[in-house]
Amino acid sequence: MDQLPEPFPPDYRPLTHIAELSASAPVEEILSVIDRDGGVILNGLVSHEELRAIDKELEIFVKGDRGEDEGFFKGLVPQETILIGGLVGKSDTLAKICVSIRYLKN
Repeated sequence: MDQLPEPFPPDYRPLTHIAELSASAPVEEILSVIDRDGGVILNGLVSHEELRAIDKELEIFVKGDRGEDEGFFKGLVPQETILIGGLVGKSDTLAKICVSIRYLKN
């Protein structure tokens, strides 16, 4: 593709969407939506500061060309997608979030 596609019109609304819940929603509700839809957006799950820290910690892994895919991902994942294997092990902030008691409540 030599040029970018035309942007969506400002009034565009997709026919389907990903459900959004508060990160403080009951676990049963979150799991119900995941069972129904296959995924959910959890608003307020992490802070802006945590996102900035994760971005900084992973910066070294997202720089440069992805190169040619081999094996399983060849032809499966678009070149524009950044693949970072072992993501949690590469970000102390993300590791702390994954084991944080605030997400294990309920």
